[in-house]
Amino acid sequence: HTLYTAKGATTNVTGGTISATNTATTNGARGIGGIGNKVISGGTITAKGHVAVAIESYHEEALSTVITVSGTPVITAESTTTNGYAKGIYGAAASSIETNIAINISGGTITAKSPAEDTKYTKAVESVGNKESLIVTGGTIYSDGYGVIQSPIGSEKIVIGTKGGTVSTTSPSITGKIAAIGWSTATMDFYDGILKGEDGIYNSKVANVETGYGITRGIDGDYKTAYLVAANYSVGGVYYATLANAYAAITASSGTIKVEKNNTDSSTVTIASGKTITLNTNGKTITKTGTTITNNGTLTITGTGTIQAGNLNTITNNGTLTTESATIKNTSTSSSYRAISNPGTLTVKSGTVQSGYIAIEGAGKTTINGGKVIVSGSWDSATPVAIYGNAGATIKVTGGEISVTNTSTATGTTVQGATGITANRNNVSVEVTGGTITATGRKAFGIENYTASTITTSVSISGNPTITATGLDLTGGYARGLSINGSSGTLNSTVNISGGTINATIPSAAAHGITFLSNHATLNVTGGTVSSNGKGISATGTGSVTIGTDDNTVSTTVPEIKGNTYGITSANDINFYDGVIKGSTPITVDGTTNIPTGYSILNGTDGSYKTAYLGIKDRNYSVGSNYYETLAEAYNSITGESGTIKVEADNTDSS
Repeated sequence: HTLYTAKGATTNVTGGTISATNTATTNGARGIGGIGNKVISGGTITAKGHVAVAIESYHEEALSTVITVSGTPVITAESTTTNGYAKGIYGAAASSIETNIAINISGGTITAKSPAEDTKYTKAVESVGNKESLIVTGGTIYSDGYGVIQSPIGSEKIVIGTKGGTVSTTSPSITGKIAAIGWSTATMDFYDGILKGEDGIYNSKVANVETGYGITRGIDGDYKTAYLVAANYSVGGVYYATLANAYAAITASSGTIKVEKNNTDSSTVTIASGKTITLNTNGKTITKTGTTITNNGTLTITGTGTIQAGNLNTITNNGTLTTESATIKNTSTSSSYRAISNPGTLTVKSGTVQSGYIAIEGAGKTTINGGKVIVSGSWDSATPVAIYGNAGATIKVTGGEISVTNTSTATGTTVQGATGITANRNNVSVEVTGGTITATGRKAFGIENYTASTITTSVSISGNPTITATGLDLTGGYARGLSINGSSGTLNSTVNISGGTINATIPSAAAHGITFLSNHATLNVTGGTVSSNGKGISATGTGSVTIGTDDNTVSTTVPEIKGNTYGITSANDINFYDGVIKGSTPITVDGTTNIPTGYSILNGTDGSYKTAYLGIKDRNYSVGSNYYETLAEAYNSITGESGTIKVEADNTDSS
């Protein structure tokens, strides 16, 4: 020993140099030894030898002493043999002895070096058999073996940093080539600093970290690192402050990110093609600023939390996106931003997609199997849309709730609209087999298919969906359950309705279940119910309108078309093959109503409605297997040069 501190004594080192060197290859050197107190705040303490210990308190009886290091001392232990070891600070008790050696380090540089191939016995700071915790709140600690080790006998801990206040990620700094912190039986509280290890970082159990923070890992040259970050996200139990950092930690082709607490995130996140990521929102809220979340891979969003943004798209999906339980929200009322911009493949299984103007827009494939797509607000001169299909888009609704509400009460020449689904671009396909679509506003559209140019689209409604447009009681308002409008362009649209309910209402009765204004589109209604407190179907274009199916079977109940004023009005021909039409006036057709051979349109009543449906004509005459009511009809059916008319029943004929 260069300096030996006796029992009950205290050694204070504030400066100067203390050096111990032993050149023998079988023994050691101690800078400061003994069983008294050591208080070090400056100077240089060095020990070199086969076994080198810079500062040591080794007790063979139960004593209470302290080793305190603060300020800027330089403490170095260096083994000089390949089978020796070094310890910077060593506080220990003999076997079966319980002692109290309080080691507190708040500054300085402590180093333990060894040329040995196996450096497991080389430790910068070691506490053995102590009933006191080992506390490191500052300084720089380095070892060729372990940085800090404690072998506890009870509930003693290694405490790194100071609880409360600002978390430091640089001080204290503890580095060990094997590990920064050793012993799996030890317990660690981690409040500040950085841990570095070449083989591992820490082996101890972590009992506590700073409130709101978690341990993350990184790389610094040859060392693995561990330090505290705001515990906003975790991947496999490791914490990250930003979503980008959490995503970057997933080096495999797939992984799960868990949101640990509500946070505002400005990091740039782009999920690469080929990556499969699950983002568990965990009931928490991410507020994105700066950049959108971009998905080029496969992203599934789970949990009951919320991802929200304002003046940017919340999510841009170029890959495959699935939402389950979570809420994707955009708070902006600007026409520029979406909750989800979808050039890729989007499936909403549950949860909510919500926006201040357009919830979902894109040229990709959008499938709504459940959950809610909601837009709600007040726009005096704009039309909010729940789902907007760009050119080439495919929109499929099998369940869930799609709702858009515009509460503006402005009148005059301004346009206040509300549209559930818009198919106003070329090659957009809309298929609805379930769920509900609701639009409420001065001018409300459940589904709108419109163009002022030339486009080709398709709309299919089957199963049991409910599509409702509710117009507000305002001047110039109206409601359209389904609008097929190519009056200002060429709309080559095929619309097939075989099920579901389409309804439009407005106090003024300026409502159409279906509006058909196209000279090139085709409307086929073979099932379901189309209703309105105005007109059931209003057709003013020259395109094809067909109610029912031209086959050998005629239904008098399906489809059902009804309007409080008119069931169907048409400026041109229509085909009426099945169903019942109800209204104050069931059918008004300026052209020809084509019906199946042998049938006629019969009239009746159903409550307050007058009805029109198909019935078999009186079978007075037959030509072959076809029956006719009048002799003229029978004769006109013979297109060849000859034929036979058979009288089937007594009748009075005025034809």
